[in-house]
Amino acid sequence: MYHVLIVDDENLMRTYLAQIIPTLCPRFQICGLANDGLEAMELLEHQKFDLVLTDIRMPEMDGLSLAKYIYETSPDTKIIIVSGYNDFEYAKTAIRYHVSDYLLKPLNDQELSNILHTLEKKSAEKIRTPSNFSANTSSFELRTKYMEALMEDDSSNSDFLLAELEKRSFPYFDNLGCILVSTIDEADMFLYSNNIYEITTYSLKLNSIIKEYCYNKNMVTYYKADGQTYILLDAADEKTLLTEVCYVYNELSMLVQKKKLPKIIFSSGCSFTDIMNLKYSAHLAYSNIALTLMGAKSPLFFEQSIENKHFINEINNSCQIVYSNLLSSSMDSLQINLRNYCRYMEECLTISSIIRYAVHLLKYIYSRSNIKTQFVKAAYHSLTQSVNALISVHELTLEDSYETIYSSVITLWDTNMSPSLSEPNQIVSMAKQYILLHYSEPLSLTQIADEIGVNSCYLSDLFHKNLGESYSKYLLKIRMEQASKLLKADSDMKIYQIAEQVGFVSSKHFISVFKKFYGVTPANYIK
Repeated sequence: MYHVLIVDDENLMRTYLAQIIPTLCPRFQICGLANDGLEAMELLEHQKFDLVLTDIRMPEMDGLSLAKYIYETSPDTKIIIVSGYNDFEYAKTAIRYHVSDYLLKPLNDQELSNILHTLEKKSAEKIRTPSNFSANTSSFELRTKYMEALMEDDSSNSDFLLAELEKRSFPYFDNLGCILVSTIDEADMFLYSNNIYEITTYSLKLNSIIKEYCYNKNMVTYYKADGQTYILLDAADEKTLLTEVCYVYNELSMLVQKKKLPKIIFSSGCSFTDIMNLKYSAHLAYSNIALTLMGAKSPLFFEQSIENKHFINEINNSCQIVYSNLLSSSMDSLQINLRNYCRYMEECLTISSIIRYAVHLLKYIYSRSNIKTQFVKAAYHSLTQSVNALISVHELTLEDSYETIYSSVITLWDTNMSPSLSEPNQIVSMAKQYILLHYSEPLSLTQIADEIGVNSCYLSDLFHKNLGESYSKYLLKIRMEQASKLLKADSDMKIYQIAEQVGFVSSKHFISVFKKFYGVTPANYIK
């Protein structure tokens, strides 16, 4: 669906356009009406529109001023000027603000219909063809882009790229795949180096080494902005896969040592045969990093996480609770839950363990938030001061660990700023509501997170925790349920029409997914 805003000071024209547009082109939905440019601006500040139809001469703020505002603040929004004045200067100014069309009153229904269908066709082409894609794009680049789309929950691009790979009969991976994650060991870096503030530089250097290595081995990678590099590894069977994990880790470790980079953490997720489980494997690989708190050494295997599942879940849940307390400024709860977090190191309380637990929690928090670098540096500076003070302490206590970690964690938060995030349940509810309203459109987790004002990593974690499933699986379920309703409501409806209405750009891909979800094809489902 394309969301349309109509702006005209004449009530008759607003009513006419609101009634005729959905009739001429059903995918254009009227979502807003405004009397003038100022009213339109208020609506645009709180809602996203794909198309704005506006008159030129209106009180308060005219259509050209509104077009200028849209051009500067929301350049992807299309604009159609509707005017009773055939003035060259108006048209020239409209072109400057990238106005799509300039229609003269009285309106011709056929002309308006042609313009709407042209806009729809151009938008569909833009959706179907990811940026930087051409017919000459290599299969390796396609695989890389596909991994990126899956990791970012970009369903529109992932559908397109998978279809392209299938056209070329190019398998995405061998019989089995698994995701490896590699990151700088920040706790080790803190213990043995004074360059903890250079973590971003080291992460980028590590990614560069891994990317070059994997390119030579024909393995695809994905770099996350918070410093993790993910690698897709594949093999014919489980035994070969485990051998490959060790081999890749040993080779990368030697390359890292040659470049004099800090020690790295290397963790693997579960193996999979269905490419749609790629992100789940990545999620497990990252969660397994908590095993380093127990003294586990790289490479960390998925089998270890099964044995220590309870510990990993407890640590990650504890981090999540502290993070939520911090976001909501619940200081009393924060202190209680932070003490609970510190109890996990009770059996092995050393300066080294305090540093590892502190760094693990700090990274958990700032990798999920848009926290400014100055606060991250301040948190590490606070941790340095506290650790230096503990060196002279003969017998460490849990209170020492609590005070050290609390002082560094609280430094991450700018106390002059009011928290703007809602409680976790409310965030998930808002995300679900947005998906229900926009499931027919190309959706990505990042887009939804931006719309409701949270970090995408945080939103992904909340989906897993509150719903017990990933964002992509929830979106797929909604789309399949809607497809089922459409099939039941109108058995004469074409399959490609249903696919389009539930957000699929390829009817072939839609049929494949539908069959996997319901066990039968859409055609047999109707019967």
